Amino acid sequence: MLQEIRSPKISFNLLVLQLIRNCFQILPTKRSLYKKLTNSRYIKLFLPHHYTQMVARLDNGIFITVDVKDYNGRMLYLCGMAYPEVVDTCRYLLRSGDCFLDIGANYGAVGLSCSDIVGADGGVYLFEPQPNLCQRLRAAIEEQNLSRVQLHEVGLMDRDDVLEMSLLDNHSGEASFVFNQQESANKIRLEVKNIATYLPPLLAGRSFGSKVDVEGAEPYLLPWLIQQQQMRFVVFENTHLPIQERKHLFESMTGNGFTLFGVKNKGSQTYLDHFSDPEDYSRYHDLLAVRIKPSLSIPHRLRPDILHTLQQT
Repeated sequence: MLQEIRSPKISFNLLVLQLIRNCFQILPTKRSLYKKLTNSRYIKLFLPHHYTQMVARLDNGIFITVDVKDYNGRMLYLCGMAYPEVVDTCRYLLRSGDCFLDIGANYGAVGLSCSDIVGADGGVYLFEPQPNLCQRLRAAIEEQNLSRVQLHEVGLMDRDDVLEMSLLDNHSGEASFVFNQQESANKIRLEVKNIATYLPPLLAGRSFGSKVDVEGAEPYLLPWLIQQQQMRFVVFENTHLPIQERKHLFESMTGNGFTLFGVKNKGSQTYLDHFSDPEDYSRYHDLLAVRIKPSLSIPHRLRPDILHTLQQT
């Protein structure tokens, strides 16, 4: 249920945390401060000890229950957003009737934030294998009748399998099928599906955009995605890609008609930096590959709303 677990006694910590959240929600600077605010040791001092399940409200009005002990859950509860530069980019580049693939959805913040953009003929597909997160996503979808959103409780890889996932306490966003993390990490075996056979029936030939954040599994997914002529863009995390893999992916993307941008959040704005050298990969946490109309001159830096006008139809 989308409700906070309440204590029979008024908690000072809870009241302070709610006050901090209310302040963050109206701060015009929250977009540039959200990571620092979320992980601040001073914020952590006021986390409730016995009831940490809170209801977060996303910027587009959708609610989801989160665990504020978890970094990603705390980010959503306090700021109503996760990675605003990624959300901005996806919302501007999606069009009514598109499908949106949120691969490595976590709490679904990016996909849910885009669900009002795709229109009645489009759809949002969330792919998340972590059982506790899936339970929260199911409740959010069912109780708010989010008919355009589908949850797929699987991971995606380059094969059908059952793989071991490493889970870190209090940071669901770093769960990985690829990295073994610390010895203290919890291990759980979860189902993964072959992206090349699982996605085509869902997409049914429709145009789509993607967000991929899968903690090291990107090289298993991106090669298939960038070969799909219906894919108009993909935003993906860059930090876990080996240097040689970055060069190979860059060549594959440009060879399949994509233009590369680094995604940045500066102040209250999202900016996209165009680059044509794979050595520039390391300057950005997130990258965007998008199909641009041919023969256009692309400025070094532009906003997602401007890039929207340059996209191929």
